[in-house]
Amino acid sequence: MPKGSRCPSCGGLTFHQEKGVCKCSISKCKAIGWINEPKKPGGGKGAKCNLCGENTVRKIYDGAKVRVHHCFNCKATYLHEK
Repeated sequence: MPKGSRCPSCGGLTFHQEKGVCKCSISKCKAIGWINEPKKPGGGKGAKCNLCGENTVRKIYDGAKVRVHHCFNCKATYLHEK
């Protein structure tokens, strides 16, 4: 596997882009996140943000236990536990 960015959790060059987030490829670490701002997933209209009122909220990660949503206008990020 090619080198990724440096993982902010374990420090390895193992932080790889996967859809809207980055994931650490080390099985003991399993960090999920982004550096700076998450990459905007696909096109289309987003959901309405309750903070800024714009339709710019997108689901950027859908894991087994949690969903991560991010507003690309006001930069709010929140989790929904499954």
